[in-house]
Amino acid sequence: MTDGTRSRPDRSEPATSPSWPGESIALRALLTIAYAIASLTVLNAAFEVGELDANARSTFHDLAWGRAYRPFQYRLLVPLAARALAWMVPSTLVAELPSFLRGPVARLGGDALGLAGVMIMVASLISWIASFHTLAGRVLPRASPSTHHVVTLGALLGLVPFLFWGYVYDLTTLLLFTLATLALSCGRFRRFVLVFVLTTLSRETALLLVLPAVFALRGWRERCMTAFSLLTLYAAIETPIHFAFRRAPGALIEDHLAGNLAELASNPACFAIAAAFLGFGVWRVCIAFRTLGGAMRGHVLAFPPLALAALYGGMLGEVRVFLEAYPAIVLAVCASFASPSRVQDPAQPAAKK
Repeated sequence: MTDGTRSRPDRSEPATSPSWPGESIALRALLTIAYAIASLTVLNAAFEVGELDANARSTFHDLAWGRAYRPFQYRLLVPLAARALAWMVPSTLVAELPSFLRGPVARLGGDALGLAGVMIMVASLISWIASFHTLAGRVLPRASPSTHHVVTLGALLGLVPFLFWGYVYDLTTLLLFTLATLALSCGRFRRFVLVFVLTTLSRETALLLVLPAVFALRGWRERCMTAFSLLTLYAAIETPIHFAFRRAPGALIEDHLAGNLAELASNPACFAIAAAFLGFGVWRVCIAFRTLGGAMRGHVLAFPPLALAALYGGMLGEVRVFLEAYPAIVLAVCASFASPSRVQDPAQPAAKK
């Protein structure tokens, strides 16, 4: 099936992500169990171990009913979707939930809206597994199918530290950023625009998706026109939202710069460990950068702006702020360990509108 703006996919990419070679029922069952265990580990980190929805200024119910502080109140996609879903949930269903679901729902208020929030988080995680596995097959098209599963499972378990402190919309934002890069890798620009709109409604960092869109094209005229169009669309969505909540408490961007710098200065050991870890990641990404496709390059380059924004407006240790760049960074690091013949051809044709 095609849409009106489908462009040629990368020559080095397969049409679909391959499955496990010689899959048997036993191997499929083993894969299902592995993914289920990894998914439950991630969800347990979010619902039981982590501090989900612990910010009193932006609880899930406040977000859904327009009472949260800025800038959290601008993130409308998941709260509004949960309200619509909660409207369809029978009132008796929450009281009849099995015991293993009552804890997660209680974290989000213990009512139909909380159940809807849990459902969206679980659906987002499952959808992300599928989309990331497909993207892994495109970034490493000549690697074995087993490698794609190993990379996907590793990336899935790697989400655990991102969810020790978080919000209901985090997994949905992660999914949307992955889908955006996947759409560009497939040359599906209209689908990318749809994902871009949804991401803008989910989080302001959707602005960073302009980078993969621009890098997926060739020619300065196309790049400039695309960037201008996306920025205009972004402004058209965000301006009414900001206006509607202009009287909400809080600020456009929270300022934690002084506190973060003081924290770094008082913990030089932690700073050294973080710097070493970051240096290793940058080194591996630089090795793989030239072999990546245009969309992946742009997605990787979203990390520096996220790091600066985290230093100014985030809290140290709140690694969830890097979720948007996580899929691209993981795949770029994996590509750096692969032989050049197993990674995307750097001379691939660019996606076009």
